[in-house]
Amino acid sequence: MIKVYLDWNVMSQLKNKNIEPGLSLFVKLKECENKLELPYSPAHISDLIKGWDDTVEKDTYTRNDLKHISEITKNLFYVLYFKATGVINEYKDPEHYFDSVKDEEKKSIPKMLDFETMFKEAEFDEESLKNINAEMDKVMAGMRASMSTVDLSSLSGTSELKQFLSLVPTEGQTFTEYMKEAGGYFEGIMKDPDIYRGLRNTVQSGLGLDPKVISNWQNPYKQLDEHLPNTLLGKSLTQFISENNKTKTTENVLYENFCMVYPTFDMFGFRPEDLSSKNTYENMSNDCQHAFYAAHCKFFLTNDKKTIAKTIATYKHFGILTEVCTPDEFIKRIDLSKGV
Repeated sequence: MIKVYLDWNVMSQLKNKNIEPGLSLFVKLKECENKLELPYSPAHISDLIKGWDDTVEKDTYTRNDLKHISEITKNLFYVLYFKATGVINEYKDPEHYFDSVKDEEKKSIPKMLDFETMFKEAEFDEESLKNINAEMDKVMAGMRASMSTVDLSSLSGTSELKQFLSLVPTEGQTFTEYMKEAGGYFEGIMKDPDIYRGLRNTVQSGLGLDPKVISNWQNPYKQLDEHLPNTLLGKSLTQFISENNKTKTTENVLYENFCMVYPTFDMFGFRPEDLSSKNTYENMSNDCQHAFYAAHCKFFLTNDKKTIAKTIATYKHFGILTEVCTPDEFIKRIDLSKGV
């Protein structure tokens, strides 16, 4: 079976399968359905949760979309569970999965990062808390050490820099104190396009990175790796990512590294997103998740040109062979090869 991963923007087109642009793809998928597997992932559910609330109108609309996902994928679910070593394939009703995660995903980031409350609710014993705090202190020390080597003198006084520096733990600050303070800023980056745009502009101008130039690079990871040591950053892209990728949420090394590389391309100017109230950093984070799960398939179909560019660049770095294409390109590919 050939595995084909459809981005949500492609799945959404298939809701109108009797007219273009959904018609041609629907016909082709139907024609080859005995040869194809079309999985969904947590990223599809996160796309729907962003627009959901518990009003009757929005809840009904979202549940119709979940039924649509179920029809397309036949409930085939690709998921990387917390602390898991690899993506697993299982059959799960999208609506059931949605109901199991929607309330947690709708929480604000400051609430999700309120570790002090979580630790109390978990009722850890004194020794366990001591061990947890010791591990977190190591993470904090690493973050301070990483930033100590960066020359930020030319950026002093900018509001974006002051906000950015609030993400650097101060000496003597505990992990729970830091997470409380930084939570609001993380929330802003995810939800407010102006905050992320300001940070991105500051980084690019401070490091002398021109998106118009970088966006045309054929191998952006390699070229950034060679270019960044000669900037204020003073270190390669590989070193930067390694130093800032200390907090593990899974034992899957590819996931940890993939989710650092993809958004770093955007931050440093490779095909940066056009941000708006409807297209925030949260959307790009979800695009990254789609690209990661699609890496476990033969094809990744999306209509988003910037997602295509960043995904191809990320796949190239990791040696991932998944073909990234638009629905029209996929149809032509099948027609030329007379099948999949």
